[in-house]
Amino acid sequence: MTLLKKNNPERRWRSFKRHTVLLSKTLCFATAITFTWYFLWSHGYHFAEDDKDIQIGATTMIFGVLYGAIISWVLLTRSDKYEKVLVSIFRKDLDTFLMYRDERMLIALHLAMGLVSLPLIGMIGAVPYRHMATGAISVFSVSLVIVTFWSVIALLEDPLKNQWIRERVDPTWLTMDVDGHFKFGGK
Repeated sequence: MTLLKKNNPERRWRSFKRHTVLLSKTLCFATAITFTWYFLWSHGYHFAEDDKDIQIGATTMIFGVLYGAIISWVLLTRSDKYEKVLVSIFRKDLDTFLMYRDERMLIALHLAMGLVSLPLIGMIGAVPYRHMATGAISVFSVSLVIVTFWSVIALLEDPLKNQWIRERVDPTWLTMDVDGHFKFGGK
């Protein structure tokens, strides 16, 4: 098997395609959220003008800061796991690889991210903007950032989706039973 190296045109093309798909997905999703916002906004679904200052303060301080804290911690832990998988491949350390290969984020963390990101987008969309462009830019920007973070976390969550890693890992490591290797569930 020939490993694709840093300056390999095939690797660069594959990387370009993969990143284009990632960006296209996030742009499409953010655009869909913005169109949904526009439909609701143009039909009068937003907070009253009197509540604007309180609502913006609550959105920014509670949901924005909380989301930033959660996402920072999740990105840090997921990138740490990804790095451990990479190092285990370079060191040919099967035990470490198997410890982290199938490790996934707790469902509670997925829920925490979702339960903060949805109200954040909703409350930013519910601001009674004076100009449609201001609202559209705000909703699109926040949606794009949130969707991009979720997409990056999904990629970090499963390092085996990365072709570079799959090229370098022993194929038997990919199908090996973790419980059997560590002798869990035995007598």
